[in-house]
Amino acid sequence: MRKKRGLSPEKAGQEETVAPITMTLNLRRLLHNCSRLTGHSVSDIIREGTALYMTRWHSQQPRPEEEPENMDAVVFRPASHLSRQAPGPS
Repeated sequence: MRKKRGLSPEKAGQEETVAPITMTLNLRRLLHNCSRLTGHSVSDIIREGTALYMTRWHSQQPRPEEEPENMDAVVFRPASHLSRQAPGPS
């Protein structure tokens, strides 16, 4: 586990920045963990997330009343087509 350290007095008022490579590695780690937990491939998770983003957040009729107040309570529920068994040989 990483040890948490406080900010130095000089940096206390400054906003912390994260290098792009660190963000990329964190996203990769997050996707891998989601894949392990759900049993779906990373590409399926990305595809489904992209589809949800495009339909939900870019829709003409935003529905903010449905947004949870506590984002920690959000549960990942894959779409129904991801829950079905992969088609086998005919």
